[in-house]
Amino acid sequence: MTRCLFCFSSYVKKPSWSQLLLIETDSDLCLRCLRQLKKLEGDRCRICSRELLVRNWSQDGCCFDCMRWQRDQRTHFLLDKNISVYQYNLFMKETLASYKYRGDAVIAEFFAPKLYDLYMKHFRGYVVIPIPLSPQRLIERGFNQSELLLTGWKNATIHPVLQRKEREKQSKKSRRLRLASFDDNPFSIKKELNNISQKLNKAILIDDIYTTGTTLRQAAYVLKQIGVEEVVSLTIAR
Repeated sequence: MTRCLFCFSSYVKKPSWSQLLLIETDSDLCLRCLRQLKKLEGDRCRICSRELLVRNWSQDGCCFDCMRWQRDQRTHFLLDKNISVYQYNLFMKETLASYKYRGDAVIAEFFAPKLYDLYMKHFRGYVVIPIPLSPQRLIERGFNQSELLLTGWKNATIHPVLQRKEREKQSKKSRRLRLASFDDNPFSIKKELNNISQKLNKAILIDDIYTTGTTLRQAAYVLKQIGVEEVVSLTIAR
């Protein structure tokens, strides 16, 4: 018997041909939880990974949200690309809430290798930067969920160069308020790392979810201000 990483129920693990042939790794999730994880598929925005349910919805491969980001002179150059793995459905919302707010840090063991595979496929060699928490939030939570998603990453240069000041939780804000607060940037470069730009030509940000893209673009803004040429991101859900 095995215990599911998500719901903690016991189940009998049944090997598949994909696992035996090393095409897929062992998931450590029960079948019920696996069925509720929905991968992003089909036509997707070339910038943010959003599923384009209607082909005519996009212009130049972009969703409406990214078209607005691209038209704004403050933000059009910030985030070059985001890749997300799963839909942010009700099951994913509950799973990430358990991970971030209820201390179920073991959930990272499932997602970390998924993100690492995408990193090695699309962004090998990029310097990896986890999105930080403020000191207050880190004390409350006990861990940084973005840093845990880097567990087991080999052949990756990880530089936690960003720091974050405390402010109202973004999850409590509407989309309109998130966008309106863009210029109130909580991120900065750690003082002892001011010369890090010499090592940072291409950087990849790691976070749990892409919602409006505000957080990732604020972090990207700080990095591009110190001379980073390209900033991309990997997230669990979109």
